[in-house]
Amino acid sequence: MALSLPSREGFLEHGLTFIPYSELKNHTDEPNCPICNQDFTEPAKTPCGHVFCDFCIRTWFDHVEHCPMCNTVHVQPPPPAPLVIDTHIESLYLDFTADQAAVVRELNIFHDIQKLPRAQAPNSTWAESSKVYIDFDILLYQAVGAAIWLKPDMGDDGRLDKLDIARFAWECAVYKIHFELQEDDGAVFDASLFQTRLASRVKVYVNFCAQTHHGYEEPEYSGAEFGTRTLASDLDDLYDYITWRAVQAYETRFFSDLIELEASG
Repeated sequence: MALSLPSREGFLEHGLTFIPYSELKNHTDEPNCPICNQDFTEPAKTPCGHVFCDFCIRTWFDHVEHCPMCNTVHVQPPPPAPLVIDTHIESLYLDFTADQAAVVRELNIFHDIQKLPRAQAPNSTWAESSKVYIDFDILLYQAVGAAIWLKPDMGDDGRLDKLDIARFAWECAVYKIHFELQEDDGAVFDASLFQTRLASRVKVYVNFCAQTHHGYEEPEYSGAEFGTRTLASDLDDLYDYITWRAVQAYETRFFSDLIELEASG
């Protein structure tokens, strides 16, 4: 029978292990804290074996239930949130059904990431030799959640303004990403090749949609409120996040298989 997970308060009180600086190299190969990317301050180790600054990891677990490095869950999850994300999903006019609870979980992760010292989604956090595994049933909702998180705010009516072709482009991009992930379900690719191919195919499709429905390609945001933000840079962040999660899926699936194989041998 599996042991129940501790409450958030119980984990923060008893679940972290203090590591003396003199022994730090025996517990981690990381030169800096993976959360703040600075020198370790009062190093603390999680039960899954990862080391962070005590302040950083406590801040993380104030709002999140899993390890930021390996996604091992250490805290009893809260009761499911009310499914108030309906209008957000509907705002993209998706041509496919999206599991509301799964998208809510992803949006909660993004919301928690914003509270950390490194207040953004991971960017290019994989090595050139990294591989991705496409698990469509999981990666789709991570992609939809990321798109909702990154796209411009909705209008007062809770829907994207169809007259704004840059916002319309988000619908086209998410639809194409859905198609590409479904086509690649179960496949393994080089991470850089996967991201480059995904970005290229989505761009072609988005430009095709803009040309067909609005008469010209290369849709872009309009208005001073966007500052230096561009549709292209936001979509690049989306591809980056999708690839990062696919790298995690590969490592979880195949490293676990390798460990089991070595253990059985």
